[in-house]
Amino acid sequence: MLLIPMAGLAIGLVQTTNNLAPELGMQVAAIVLAAVAVFETIGPPIAAYALRMTGEAGARSAGPEAGLPASAAKIASSPKSTLKPIPKPAPGSTGRAGS
Repeated sequence: MLLIPMAGLAIGLVQTTNNLAPELGMQVAAIVLAAVAVFETIGPPIAAYALRMTGEAGARSAGPEAGLPASAAKIASSPKSTLKPIPKPAPGSTGRAGS
């Protein structure tokens, strides 16, 4: 799915090449369209394999961070930040400094 926009760009560039250099257009079109077909076919399984190998896909953990990728679950389970929330302005004030 992630490669579809790039395939569209490649096909558009083939059309531009065909307009600018008609003598090379058919050869370039054959090469590019064959490459797009190959990458659109083998790309998704290879991407899924890479995600499984990095731990970003596959078994989900139980708990509050269930369903998050491994990197996000690590952040979610880290100690909470010491930052304090910004207080809301008092009713009737504009919330601007000096007003």
